[in-house]
Amino acid sequence: MKQIVQVFSGKFVAAIFFSILAGQVSAQTLTPAEEAEQNKLIEQKEAKSRLAIYGWVESGFTGNVDAER
Repeated sequence: MKQIVQVFSGKFVAAIFFSILAGQVSAQTLTPAEEAEQNKLIEQKEAKSRLAIYGWVESGFTGNVDAER
């Protein structure tokens, strides 16, 4: 029984792999207008600054109302 499961799972994995591969091979190609638009988006991404500044602001207050003066 264990050998049957191993053979089945190996064939199943191979079938999944080849179906994904076949889907990528038959992918739709871009028209010249779509390709130009994609290149424009890539250029815009590259033009963005790679510098990013992040931060946060935190505040608090501590007091003692029982303090004697």
